[in-house]
Amino acid sequence: MNALLHREGADAIAQVSVANSERTANRYGGKTKRLDIYAQTDRAERINLEIQVGREPATVPRALLYWASVFEAQAVQGMDYQDLAPTLSINVLNL
Repeated sequence: MNALLHREGADAIAQVSVANSERTANRYGGKTKRLDIYAQTDRAERINLEIQVGREPATVPRALLYWASVFEAQAVQGMDYQDLAPTLSINVLNL
């Protein structure tokens, strides 16, 4: 991930932990999402790594939906918006 994000030295990601990659629907009738790889860095950044092997016409809307679900999941009632950690989405596509 350091190579993809061009991070070196003190800016490099030192540790990544892989977390639960399933996002359940947050409302009745909502869509459950299964992320390929969901990780958190030592700096609390959230990273969603998606790999798309085949052509999928809805790649962009799906990528945005998955990014938004990861970003939103960290918010809790009473939390200041500036305390939300950066959320990255890396999409590897075979187009």
